[in-house]
Amino acid sequence: MEENKDYYHGGEIKSDSLIDFSVNTNFFADELEFTKKEIQKATFFYPDRESKDLVRRVAEKNNISPDHIVMGNGASQIITLLPFCLDVKNALIIEPTFSGYERALLAKGAKVNYLFLDEKNDFSFGESQVEEIERFVKDYEGQRNSAVYICNPNNPTGKVIKKDTLEVVLDICKKYGAFLVVDESFIDFTDDERDKSLVCFIDEYKNLFIIRSFTKIYSIPGIRLGYGICSDEKVVEKMRLMQPEWSISGLAQVAGAKLLDRDLDIKKCLLDIKNEREYLEREFERLGIRVFPSDVNFFLIKANAKDGFYEKLLSKGIYLRKSANFPGLTDEYYRIAIRGHKDNIKLIEVLEELI
Repeated sequence: MEENKDYYHGGEIKSDSLIDFSVNTNFFADELEFTKKEIQKATFFYPDRESKDLVRRVAEKNNISPDHIVMGNGASQIITLLPFCLDVKNALIIEPTFSGYERALLAKGAKVNYLFLDEKNDFSFGESQVEEIERFVKDYEGQRNSAVYICNPNNPTGKVIKKDTLEVVLDICKKYGAFLVVDESFIDFTDDERDKSLVCFIDEYKNLFIIRSFTKIYSIPGIRLGYGICSDEKVVEKMRLMQPEWSISGLAQVAGAKLLDRDLDIKKCLLDIKNEREYLEREFERLGIRVFPSDVNFFLIKANAKDGFYEKLLSKGIYLRKSANFPGLTDEYYRIAIRGHKDNIKLIEVLEELI
């Protein structure tokens, strides 16, 4: 297929008159607050270049070695640097998914291949995809320059892949000398992330690289904070060397430490999200809009609507994430983030007028 050059995301339109369903951060997260002293200390002095305190806290939370963690200026920095650190020449991306992987791989000059999930199966990942992945990595056996990219839970479909299925993929990649890159930026929105994350395999598999984000669950896109996890310390060290000095700002390091103490608050958020997810699912189905089952804080819908559907929604104050720039999707698809009940009711009322 042709290169996808339309790398727009949600949140591109800034307007107080719009209800923004395009940004899939946690609507229910508490605002992050800093004391005056924290701001002064974080901005007056140079930050710790290695983010040692934050790395230690992240390691404790995930029960892994600090040596396996590299902090990033957002998960996007980790994604951007990774193809260079792994020297990827041939990659397979499971689509439709986040465009950042493709963009980074093309910047590296890698050949990008695509494996498309089937709408008929609600974009689920299963045995047939495992077989396709094995065929791909087998072609590059022993070359140590191939990588498979999987987003779990996936963006924009919101689907979780079973851990035992991914373990099979991990074994296949290890057998043929390929890296498995798993983006778990939305794993915190699942019922029990420990039961779905591959972090428990990080010590055993040096060919596994996991991407995590503070942005989504804590709703801090302006702070820019994420991290990578890998037990191949050469890869971790290379990424640290490729980062600009002081890549993680002092304020971001303070924010990260504060946010890691919010586990109880997050559990309440997940309950609110679940309730609103169930409400929207019922309402979409009532309106005859196809909604694909989601495990997180957003949906993918397919609206067989008339021309100008998106523009009409905008004119009525509703901003959705157009999804035609996700490979494998068309302009019939939209990603909708879950917001508070009042906003969700407004969305349904506007859709009733247009459908």
